Amino acid sequence: MSLKKQDLKIFIPVLILFLFNYLYFIYDVHDSYEMLGDQSRDWRIASSKDIQLIGTSISSGGNSLGPIFYWLLQLTYHILGPFFNYLPHIAVYSQSFFFALANSFLFYSLAKKYNQSLVFIFSLFILYITSPILASMAGLSWNPNYATMFINLSLAFAIYKNILSNGYEKINKINILVFITLSWFSVQCHSPALFYFLASMLFILIKTKSKRLKFEFLFISVILLLILQIPFIIHTFSISSELNNYVGNTGTATFIHKFLLFQGGFGRGFIFLMNDSSLILFQVYKIFPLLIIYLLTFIKVFFFKLYKDYLVQFFLLYIFITYYGFSCIPSYDRSTYLLNEHLFIIAILPIIILFNGAIKNTKINLFFQTIILLIIISLIPYRYSKKESKMEFYSKLVSASEKIFMKYPEIRSIVIPKFPLAVDSTIIYEGFGGKISEKSNLEAKIDINGNISYNTMQ
Repeated sequence: MSLKKQDLKIFIPVLILFLFNYLYFIYDVHDSYEMLGDQSRDWRIASSKDIQLIGTSISSGGNSLGPIFYWLLQLTYHILGPFFNYLPHIAVYSQSFFFALANSFLFYSLAKKYNQSLVFIFSLFILYITSPILASMAGLSWNPNYATMFINLSLAFAIYKNILSNGYEKINKINILVFITLSWFSVQCHSPALFYFLASMLFILIKTKSKRLKFEFLFISVILLLILQIPFIIHTFSISSELNNYVGNTGTATFIHKFLLFQGGFGRGFIFLMNDSSLILFQVYKIFPLLIIYLLTFIKVFFFKLYKDYLVQFFLLYIFITYYGFSCIPSYDRSTYLLNEHLFIIAILPIIILFNGAIKNTKINLFFQTIILLIIISLIPYRYSKKESKMEFYSKLVSASEKIFMKYPEIRSIVIPKFPLAVDSTIIYEGFGGKISEKSNLEAKIDINGNISYNTMQ
C-alpha cells in the first residue's frame, strides 16, 4: 500500500473519531449543563480581564500548580462568549474540541504504530469516549478534563515524534520542550497528573544514551518548569500565607510527605487502579475486568518478549509509578474522578498491547476487529443512558434569566432553589446584559419549574 493510501486509510477514521468525540461530549449540554459550585466559580473568574496566576483551589488546601486552565477558560469566555450570550455551557464547547483533537491525534499516533489493529484501536477509542463516568465528566467545564486532554495530547506527540523511543537527543530538543510543556500543563490543571509527568520524565531520562545528554535533559527540564511556574511563583511568594497551603498540615502536604517517605496504603492503590478503572470504563464495581486484562497482558509481554517495545516499557514504568502514587494519595469521597486523566493509559493501552497482532491472518483479523467494532457501537445508546451529570434545571434557568432581563435590565438579586453545591445564577442573567445592583429594590425568584416571581424589597 502506498504512503498516500495508508495515510488516507488512517485519516478517515481520525476525522470520524474527532466528530463523534466532539458531538458526543457536547450533545444536550445546552439544555442540561451541570453548572454547580466549581463551574459557577470558574466561569465567574473567566469573566475577569485580569490575568490569573494560579489554578483552581484544591479542597485539601492550596491551588493547582498553574493557571493554564483559567487561561483557556478566559479565551473561551472572551472569544466565544459574545456569540452565545456568555452562557456558561459554552466552556464545554471549547473543552470538548480540544479533548476530541487530543484523542484523534492519539488515535492517529497509535494507528500508525499498530497499523494492523487500526479497526480494533478505533473500537477501543469509542469504548473510551462513551465510558459513562468519563462522558459525564466531559459534559462539565472542569480542570481534570483539561488535564486528561493534555496527557492524551502529550502522549500522542511523544509517540508521533518517537520521543519515548529515542530519549533526549540534540536533534529533538524542540520536540522535548514541547512534550515537557504539554505534560506539565496537565499537572497545572490537576495535581494527580503528576504521576504521568514523573513517569514520562523518568522514562526519557532512562532512554537518553549518554550521561552528558542526561544531565542536559535534566537541566533544560528544570529551567523550562521554572519558566512555566513563574505566574504561580509570583502569586505564592507574594502572599506569605499561601505557602502554608503547601508546607502545612494539608492534604497536599500529607500526600507529598507520604510519597517521598514511602508511606501509603498500597491496597488502596490496587483498588484505585483495578476497581475504579473498571468502574469508569465498564460501569462495573468488580475488579475482575482490569485484573484479567493486566494478568493476560503481563503474560503476553514476557512470553513474547514485548518488553523490548518502548511503549510497553513505558506502560510498565507508568503503571508502577501510578500505583505507588495512588497508594500515597489521601482518601477522597469522590475518588473515581482522580483517575480521569490516567484512564486511557491504565485501561485502554494494555488492551491494545494484549490484542495487537493476536491473529496473524489478515482477513480473519479484520473480520474479528469489525465484529468488535459493531458490538461496541451497539452499546453506545446503553452507555449514554448511564451518563450521570445532567442538570435539567439549567435550560429553565437560562430561559428564565433571559425573560427577567427583557423585563428588568437591573435587579437587586435572583433567588433559585438550593442545590448540593452553590450555583451562581446571576452570571447567566449578566451574560444577557442584566445588571445586579443594590440600588434596585426588586428581587426575582425562579422556582424548580422555571416559573418567575418578583418581590419588592424595602
